[in-house]
Amino acid sequence: MNDTNDGSIISYQRIPASRSYEVSQVLLNSFFKEEPLGLMLGLTTDQVSRWIPKYIESAIEQNVSVMAVATAPSPSEDDEHSHQETIVGVCVNISESLDILNFIDKNLEPNMWHVGQFLHLLEESMFASILASAFCKKKFYPARL
Repeated sequence: MNDTNDGSIISYQRIPASRSYEVSQVLLNSFFKEEPLGLMLGLTTDQVSRWIPKYIESAIEQNVSVMAVATAPSPSEDDEHSHQETIVGVCVNISESLDILNFIDKNLEPNMWHVGQFLHLLEESMFASILASAFCKKKFYPARL
């Protein structure tokens, strides 16, 4: 946990499924507006808002995504124990294949399709590297009796 300038406390936790829509909104309102590849292609939030909630929900189900949450005391004087929580950062991870191209419609979201192709290749490379690593360990470090 970390303290902030405004007295909030930031904690880090796995993203529960109940917050997947909120995570989608954080990404739409911050990340996708500034992501360099999307900016270069002219990507708009309209090309993301249709599919991102379902993709995020599916990724979060794998239980390896994390978020940073700022917790501040509620401005309400009625309840001194209530707090306001705001997601201030997310890292959406996957531990098994989740092809982003299955969520994007090439005709409706052509610019996002280009970004999706890049992410698809990145995912393929990542899982190929993991499999190769596992294979090499078995091949080069055999157990001997």
